[in-house]
Amino acid sequence: MAVTISSNKTGEQTETLSIAIGKSFYLPQVDKAIKDYGKKAQLKGFRPGKAPIHVIKQMVGNSVMADALMNIVNEELKKYLQENKIHILGDPLPVPNENLHIDISNPTDVEFLYEIGLAPVVNLELINNSVSTKKYEVIIDETLLDREIEAMRKRYGQRSTVTDLIVEGDLIKVDVSEINFSGEEIENGVKTSTVLSFDLLKDDKVKEELKKHKAGEVIRVDDIFSLFDRAKDQVEKFILDIKEPLGREISPAFNMAITEVTRLELHELNQEFFNKIYGEGKINSMEEFRNRVEEEVRVFFGRQSEMKLDYDIREKILEVIPAQLPDGFLKKWIQATNEKQITDDQIEAEYSGFAKNLKWQLIVNRIAENQELKVDDAELTGYAKERLKRSYGLREEDFDNPNMQQVLTNVLQNKDEARKAFESVLQDKVFAHLKSVISIETENITLEKFNELV
Repeated sequence: MAVTISSNKTGEQTETLSIAIGKSFYLPQVDKAIKDYGKKAQLKGFRPGKAPIHVIKQMVGNSVMADALMNIVNEELKKYLQENKIHILGDPLPVPNENLHIDISNPTDVEFLYEIGLAPVVNLELINNSVSTKKYEVIIDETLLDREIEAMRKRYGQRSTVTDLIVEGDLIKVDVSEINFSGEEIENGVKTSTVLSFDLLKDDKVKEELKKHKAGEVIRVDDIFSLFDRAKDQVEKFILDIKEPLGREISPAFNMAITEVTRLELHELNQEFFNKIYGEGKINSMEEFRNRVEEEVRVFFGRQSEMKLDYDIREKILEVIPAQLPDGFLKKWIQATNEKQITDDQIEAEYSGFAKNLKWQLIVNRIAENQELKVDDAELTGYAKERLKRSYGLREEDFDNPNMQQVLTNVLQNKDEARKAFESVLQDKVFAHLKSVISIETENITLEKFNELV
């Protein structure tokens, strides 16, 4: 007997495979492996490579035999699955077999058992123009452009010290001191200096009170912990600078002495500003600047619109295609192959997300195969470049710099980054195909409404 593989269906999407290997088939490979080992072995009492075969067998025979058998099993399993066009999920899981004995001194025919989880059939005929969704496009109006230009002016603006009343957007440097509810400073109480951002304060009452004051004045805060969108221990650590427990309850009441107020002055809309953003002489008038900003805003929100559409299409396709997974098998596979120990509760908590992503990947792969979608080097380079632009605020002209070209090359030479790029480009092509097949209705909405949807 050489090698025979048989299957036994154990569920809708699971099978147990039996791999039977005759000793006449595997022993020559075991003998060769032992001889090869003997040529390199350095055993006490023998010259290098001169230890007798029976000594080698006695010392490592079972281990070498097990390795040889596993090589046969892996090769035959791979061949069986390919020849029979069986698509599996995860990896075959070994099933304990009490009849399996590996003994170099008494070799016999052996049988290995493996459980496999079968991939579901993805029926692409269900994806047609009866599947519908909406594409939401942000209305680019003058108000939105003004808002973006103001944000740009803030980014390039400068802060300066002011002496008038506090307004929104100010940074307020304060000396805080712990007081009791009678307003008296607590002896050996908490004292520190900190900087408050007016816009990030949570208590509207305190914000209105601050607007009545300026540097050099003191206000009382009845509950300093209510000012911030943070847990109490975080306020103690990062605002009040309390590094170690005080061994007592901290009073929430504090005096805040305003020592300095700084205000952001927006950068003027002038040639210097245009040059800082786009480079020397690239923009030379307010009209050119506004047109360029509008172009960038349209590109940005166009990308956001496509991302939202892609997400909605993904959700819709996952609803339409009933790709049932072998859940029980996959949970066992996750537990068996995870590098760190993982509990049943952890698997149950995370499995739904894992299963959803796996179903989507099966659909993507099936569409790519059916449509013969390919990814070339130029597309990978383009993807990596766009990702660098978004991550670091770069523009196309920045890649004229040889240093940036080297950065781009390094990204694509990184195996993980190259794999991510390939998967992303392929997925983009799958989405492009889906958009040509299903029904998509476009709706123009305000930015506020769009933000609510995402």
